[in-house]
Amino acid sequence: AFVRKAIMLATEKEGEPPMGFAWLAFGSQARKDQSFASDQDNGLILEREPTLEEDRYFAAFSTAVCHFLDQFGYVLCPGDIMAKNPTWRKTAAQWQEVFARWLATPEPEALLNASIFFDMRVISGPEPWLADIQDSLREKLKRGDLFFMHMTRNALRAKPPLGFFRSFIVADSGDHENELDIKH
Repeated sequence: AFVRKAIMLATEKEGEPPMGFAWLAFGSQARKDQSFASDQDNGLILEREPTLEEDRYFAAFSTAVCHFLDQFGYVLCPGDIMAKNPTWRKTAAQWQEVFARWLATPEPEALLNASIFFDMRVISGPEPWLADIQDSLREKLKRGDLFFMHMTRNALRAKPPLGFFRSFIVADSGDHENELDIKH
């Protein structure tokens, strides 16, 4: 509801979009498991390749949506994984190319991105556009043994925050003393 309201406010501010688009949520928002400490992770699927003027519109529009969301309490992503970053405004075919590249070359940045971007959901716009991307991704993942090996290796490196007696390890000083950082 907050994202849709931010899109409505940005449309009032910037005018009607010059083409169709789908607003995507990634990561915890896509999984519907955001906590109060969650930041924004979002992007756009554009109906087609934008002209320079259309690109300027979506730059202003996306920036406005992200800033409205920030005002609503959804902080800006420190890694800049937001639709206001032109890197994350793409056509469906461009999204498919990026995901295929991450699968073919599972370098650390690609693995990190996959762990965020592969959880995705349409918040506003045509859902079939995302379904087409996910179908393409699903087909490529059937042949993604190398990718899965690297993702598994990364998952095994992460240690759960458990102490010697299987109790949670919490902060031992500072503003959050005796608290568990559930996101990390």
